Amino acid sequence: MTKVRACGKNWNWIWGKGKQNYAQEGTATAQNLKMKLQSWLGDCFFDHNHGMEWERYFSTKMTNEEIQKAIYNKILLQEDVVGVQEVLVETDFDSIPLRVSTSLSFLF
Repeated sequence: MTKVRACGKNWNWIWGKGKQNYAQEGTATAQNLKMKLQSWLGDCFFDHNHGMEWERYFSTKMTNEEIQKAIYNKILLQEDVVGVQEVLVETDFDSIPLRVSTSLSFLF
Protein backbone atom coordinates (compact mmCIF):
# COMPACT_ATOMS: atom_id res chain seq x y z
CA MET A 1 0.00 0.00 0.00
CA THR A 2 1.36 3.40 -1.00
CA LYS A 3 1.59 6.00 1.75
CA VAL A 4 3.24 9.42 1.23
CA ARG A 5 3.17 12.87 2.78
CA ALA A 6 0.11 14.66 1.39
CA CYS A 7 0.33 17.72 -0.83
CA GLY A 8 -1.76 20.85 -0.45
CA LYS A 9 -3.54 22.82 -3.15
CA ASN A 10 -0.27 24.34 -4.45
CA TRP A 11 1.47 20.95 -4.55
CA ASN A 12 3.62 21.68 -1.50
CA TRP A 13 4.00 18.95 1.09
CA ILE A 14 1.85 19.37 4.20
CA TRP A 15 3.99 19.33 7.36
CA GLY A 16 3.39 19.42 11.07
CA LYS A 17 0.87 16.78 12.13
CA GLY A 18 2.84 13.56 11.80
CA LYS A 19 1.23 10.64 10.02
CA GLN A 20 -2.12 12.44 9.97
CA ASN A 21 -0.76 14.38 6.99
CA TYR A 22 -0.06 11.30 4.87
CA ALA A 23 -2.07 10.44 1.80
CA GLN A 24 -2.95 6.76 1.51
CA GLU A 25 -4.08 4.24 -1.07
CA GLY A 26 -5.60 5.78 -4.22
CA THR A 27 -4.85 9.37 -3.23
CA ALA A 28 -1.20 8.52 -2.51
CA THR A 29 -0.82 6.53 -5.74
CA ALA A 30 -2.39 9.32 -7.83
CA GLN A 31 -0.23 11.96 -6.11
CA ASN A 32 2.97 9.94 -6.69
CA LEU A 33 2.08 9.35 -10.30
CA LYS A 34 1.24 12.99 -10.99
CA MET A 35 4.57 14.06 -9.46
CA LYS A 36 6.48 11.52 -11.57
CA LEU A 37 4.78 12.67 -14.77
CA GLN A 38 5.37 16.36 -13.99
CA SER A 39 9.02 15.91 -13.02
CA TRP A 40 12.04 15.87 -15.30
CA LEU A 41 14.20 12.75 -15.05
CA GLY A 42 17.17 13.24 -12.71
CA ASP A 43 15.85 16.41 -11.01
CA CYS A 44 15.06 14.63 -7.74
CA PHE A 45 18.34 14.52 -5.79
CA PHE A 46 17.38 11.44 -3.76
CA ASP A 47 15.90 9.41 -6.66
CA HIS A 48 17.58 9.82 -10.04
CA ASN A 49 15.05 7.50 -11.72
CA HIS A 50 12.14 9.73 -10.68
CA GLY A 51 10.50 11.70 -13.47
CA MET A 52 10.17 11.56 -17.22
CA GLU A 53 12.70 12.12 -20.01
CA TRP A 54 10.93 15.30 -21.13
CA GLU A 55 14.12 16.90 -22.49
CA ARG A 56 14.67 13.98 -24.87
CA TYR A 57 10.99 13.81 -25.81
CA PHE A 58 10.83 17.48 -26.72
CA SER A 59 14.29 17.82 -28.32
CA THR A 60 13.67 14.90 -30.67
CA LYS A 61 10.03 15.93 -31.24
CA MET A 62 8.72 12.48 -30.49
CA THR A 63 5.22 11.76 -31.75
CA ASN A 64 2.23 11.80 -29.41
CA GLU A 65 2.09 8.02 -29.75
CA GLU A 66 5.74 7.64 -28.65
CA ILE A 67 5.23 9.94 -25.65
CA GLN A 68 2.00 8.10 -24.86
CA LYS A 69 3.88 4.77 -24.79
CA ALA A 70 6.58 6.23 -22.48
CA ILE A 71 3.90 7.57 -20.11
CA TYR A 72 2.04 4.25 -20.24
CA ASN A 73 5.22 2.38 -19.29
CA LYS A 74 5.99 4.79 -16.41
CA ILE A 75 2.44 4.37 -15.09
CA LEU A 76 2.70 0.57 -15.12
CA LEU A 77 5.86 0.78 -12.98
CA GLN A 78 3.95 2.69 -10.27
CA GLU A 79 3.24 0.69 -7.12
CA ASP A 80 -0.45 -0.27 -6.72
CA VAL A 81 -1.32 0.30 -10.41
CA VAL A 82 -2.49 -2.96 -11.99
CA GLY A 83 -3.87 -1.69 -15.27
CA VAL A 84 -4.04 1.23 -17.64
CA GLN A 85 -7.19 1.50 -19.70
CA GLU A 86 -6.26 4.66 -21.54
CA VAL A 87 -3.54 7.29 -21.88
CA LEU A 88 -4.29 10.32 -24.03
CA VAL A 89 -1.54 12.76 -25.00
CA GLU A 90 -2.08 16.07 -26.77
CA THR A 91 0.91 18.27 -27.51
CA ASP A 92 2.09 21.00 -29.84
CA PHE A 93 5.88 21.19 -29.90
CA ASP A 94 5.85 24.78 -31.11
CA SER A 95 4.07 26.10 -28.02
CA ILE A 96 4.91 23.17 -25.67
CA PRO A 97 1.62 22.70 -23.88
CA LEU A 98 1.22 19.05 -23.02
CA ARG A 99 -1.99 17.53 -21.76
CA VAL A 100 -2.10 14.00 -20.41
CA SER A 101 -5.22 12.23 -19.21
CA THR A 102 -5.39 8.66 -17.95
CA SER A 103 -7.79 5.98 -16.83
CA LEU A 104 -6.23 3.49 -14.37
CA SER A 105 -6.98 0.45 -12.23
CA PHE A 106 -5.58 0.29 -8.69
CA LEU A 107 -4.89 -2.65 -6.40
CA PHE A 108 -6.55 -2.09 -3.00
